[in-house]
Amino acid sequence: LSFQLQDEEWNKLTQKVYRFVSETIPDRDPSAQIQIVFTDMNGCMGYVERGNTRRIQISTAIKSHVDFQVILVHELTHTLRHMHQSNEEHWLDEGLAKWMEWKYIDDFPTHYQAAFQAATEVHLPKESFNCHSGYKEYFNAYLLVLYLHNHFGGAKLITTLATSSLSGWENIELSLLQMKTNKIINIPEQYYARKSILRHFGLALMLNDPFAAHYAFLQVAPKFQA
Repeated sequence: LSFQLQDEEWNKLTQKVYRFVSETIPDRDPSAQIQIVFTDMNGCMGYVERGNTRRIQISTAIKSHVDFQVILVHELTHTLRHMHQSNEEHWLDEGLAKWMEWKYIDDFPTHYQAAFQAATEVHLPKESFNCHSGYKEYFNAYLLVLYLHNHFGGAKLITTLATSSLSGWENIELSLLQMKTNKIINIPEQYYARKSILRHFGLALMLNDPFAAHYAFLQVAPKFQA
């Protein structure tokens, strides 16, 4: 690495990140070791193999302890999510990881806005994301999870999604029904369906207006952030 930390400092940062992520996504096997490996990743910054693996790869190209923490938040989110469902749809898997990443930073990714403004469609691919393809796919996935968080139960929904045994839209729809049953949200059930969510989500993206439609006041611009 281009920088060095003492073992105690590495442990402190790692434990800080683990506490942050596991507060939202409980670890199903907290006594099991998580291995962190630094390696040349040919341009990608982090990677977790799918399945019940607890091995996180982080690029040797990281420049600082801040890079380390942010990448670890992202990859640890995948690791703990895969303990509950190892075959999550890639767009939701990456959306959850990006949401956790920016929650840890406690900011909105303003540098994504150019990608958002240039986009002509929202693409949520089922296949694995390409880390060399830029911000587009990650940003779309992040925005949808941010939208769901802002209007369907906040951090409690993130936990419900990330600990579900279901995947993709089935995960979203049934998680919302579960939260309705538990009286965490009281939004009418007709708004839980994939078609309804995407319709309102798309309208809010197009207008970038927090009052665009019922349950679709997506806060995209930083000025709308709480």
